[in-house]
Amino acid sequence: MGNSMSVSEDQTKFSPNEVSLTHTIFRFLKELQPDEKYHLSMALVGIAMNAITNMSYPRILGLLIDSSESGQLELDRQGDYHSVVPFYSFKSLYEGISTMSSSCSFNRIFLHSLPIYVGGSLASWFRIYHTHSAIYLIQKRYRRQMFEKLLSQNLLFFQSNTANYFVQKFQKDCQDGPSVLIETLAHLLRCSNSVVVGTYHLFSISSSLAMSMLLSLPLFGACMKLVSSFIKRFQSLKTQKLDSVIAKAEEVISGIENVISFSKEDHEVESFIQDLNKCDEVAYKSNSLDGLLMGSILSTVNLSSLVMIYFGTRMMRSGDMTIGKFASFVLYGGFVGMGLVGLSTVYGKLVKASMSMNSIYSITDLEEKSDEKIILDEVKGSLEVQNVSFKYPSRSDYALKDISMRIEPGEVVAVVGPSGAGKTTLCKLFITIYRPTEGEILVDSTDVSRLSSKWLRDSVFSIVTQEPVLFSTTIEENMKYGNVKATDEEMIEAAKDCNIHEFIDTLPMKYQSEVGTKGVALSTGQKQRICLVRAILKKTPVLILDEPTSSLDGFSEELVTTAIKLTTKDKTVIIITHKPQILNQVSKVAVLNTSLEYFGPLEGAKARSKTFKSLFPSL
Repeated sequence: MGNSMSVSEDQTKFSPNEVSLTHTIFRFLKELQPDEKYHLSMALVGIAMNAITNMSYPRILGLLIDSSESGQLELDRQGDYHSVVPFYSFKSLYEGISTMSSSCSFNRIFLHSLPIYVGGSLASWFRIYHTHSAIYLIQKRYRRQMFEKLLSQNLLFFQSNTANYFVQKFQKDCQDGPSVLIETLAHLLRCSNSVVVGTYHLFSISSSLAMSMLLSLPLFGACMKLVSSFIKRFQSLKTQKLDSVIAKAEEVISGIENVISFSKEDHEVESFIQDLNKCDEVAYKSNSLDGLLMGSILSTVNLSSLVMIYFGTRMMRSGDMTIGKFASFVLYGGFVGMGLVGLSTVYGKLVKASMSMNSIYSITDLEEKSDEKIILDEVKGSLEVQNVSFKYPSRSDYALKDISMRIEPGEVVAVVGPSGAGKTTLCKLFITIYRPTEGEILVDSTDVSRLSSKWLRDSVFSIVTQEPVLFSTTIEENMKYGNVKATDEEMIEAAKDCNIHEFIDTLPMKYQSEVGTKGVALSTGQKQRICLVRAILKKTPVLILDEPTSSLDGFSEELVTTAIKLTTKDKTVIIITHKPQILNQVSKVAVLNTSLEYFGPLEGAKARSKTFKSLFPSL
């Protein structure tokens, strides 16, 4: 039965879904692995230790200032001010400072403070080490998950989304998403500690002065709520527009040969500048909102500082507060102010991290191909096409219409036809990259829709495509890519038959020579030969050569003849070609022109096919 869809999967293109910030954060935390949780737990311990030591510094400074005036502390006038770390009750650790009597000297305070400073430095190292370790492990996990999920998709998925788009996900989103999210959440904890604990200490020193300074907090909250929603919207718009511009630049750079050939460099530069300029309005509005929010926060902090200095000075002049207490109060006020400023940036950073994480999830949430289908114990290599029609989802007309043919095991069949006649499409139907819109394709009398696609491509079909594709590794690894169990002797023998061994033997590293990115170190003909060796070593019942001679040199006819001899020992060979020399070596000819115009011996094609006559008038 034919499939209702003309592609292997419905889903070929995607875009990140809009998900709430809270949902993204909770999902991120829920998916943490044990080793990641361990490092984050240790980082939290470091944050707690830093919070304790940092909040001790203003108290210590106040004690030092007051003790330096008279050489001793008058604790009877300080109330609970003698406690450096009362909020955390670490008296066992800092007993020398927390329980000092009135005879304590400046030197003793200084010496007892040293462990706190050393401990703070060690806590910072401990926190940063475990935070960065957790970030690295999370980035590694998401890169692995994305790569696994991408390789489980069908070819149409990659035809609908550019390779650079996914590279950007690996580079940018996997880098920024986890790092910004974790560091921002850690920043949130530190800033919250500064605000909460700093406020506690402000009230412990002078509740009246603290109240007068914190009256501006409602204004701070109103500014945050009003501006933050606008910031999120404009940041999202700016990111979308910039992504579109970058995609256009990637397209131009990928096709740079055509750009240069048509002398369109200036045109593309001008077009790119125009696209960049279209981002200006959104970018300036986003920048303005960022500045407005920060300006409002700083104004609130500055106003609070002025109030604090004014009333604090009056209290010192009246004798209600010592210089040391006021110095501590100012520092704690600074902690609170910096904490509030830090909190003002948290939301924007979380939004940015959330966008990167949702972009990652848009890939990791893709459905994997279901391939739990049957596998044949033995394949002889017979292929049958029964009333097959196919059309692409984006087109209304048929690429192939009502094709029927049967290829017996061991036959060599040439598929010919004008450009766009559906020759390559037919090959992709064989290996199930595409599914027929109508009709069936059978391998050994079994419908390929019932067979495992992965097994078909791995164990039944070998294909040499129109464009030779090599990976940036050694010649040997490229040749053995389809069959890693192939012996060196088999590889060398196949290379000799494909007229590539002599060239490889002249290289300093022989078969261990690197071919460069996409085989840049080799000519097109050399790459084609390596691909043919790879297909031969795979040892499958069916070999498909999709215009294999189009890029070869003078050895082309000899090479294809050798390939046919090597692969037709009970092998089925399908050759897509435009070269008449090859046709004399085949068993049958299939003439395609959307429909199947002729299928049979070469002599019949000469007599009965108008398309064949127009393609090969010399035969």
